[in-house]
Amino acid sequence: MFKCIAAVATIGFSSFAWAQENSEVVHWADVGNWSIFADRTLGNACYAVTVYESGIFLRAGFNGSGSGGDTYVAVGSLDWKSIEFGKEYDITFQMDREAPWNGTATGAIIGEVPFLVIYHDNYDFFEEFARKLGIRIIYEGKQIANLSLRGSHAALMSMIECQAVVNEYSTRPKEKDPFKEPSGNAVSGKDPFI
Repeated sequence: MFKCIAAVATIGFSSFAWAQENSEVVHWADVGNWSIFADRTLGNACYAVTVYESGIFLRAGFNGSGSGGDTYVAVGSLDWKSIEFGKEYDITFQMDREAPWNGTATGAIIGEVPFLVIYHDNYDFFEEFARKLGIRIIYEGKQIANLSLRGSHAALMSMIECQAVVNEYSTRPKEKDPFKEPSGNAVSGKDPFI
């Protein structure tokens, strides 16, 4: 699977690299009802996001900020105006009928949307997120969202492809002088055009 991801990453590298240099958030792909982006302001991290008819946003991604875990999941809505930036909220995620995932979310504003964001290092969560059909979000014993996870597997695979390309691009030398020798010394006094 990872060989396939690397091949796709190589194919998309040129146009993606150009876009990466010219904007803060780069659109990578649309996969079903999910959109995949890379965000330079978040440490060049990729994420998948979808919005439901109810106006609820669901976002999952890699954490490039260096704080919290390696990954995150976030749920938000323009209607949730009372979410306070930086405040902690105990919430529960439950995929289908699996055991619930309890965690402490932090209030955040992404764009203009209030979100609850949970950072973690548990990749089992994302495996369940990709395999299951739905997710319920519970706050203070009340269900605040019941969302379809249709297409989440393909979206997360695309997000992984995106991150592979971003990581490759980020580690490439940024040399812009085509006449410079690999050692870093300028081309000798000979004119290469004669």
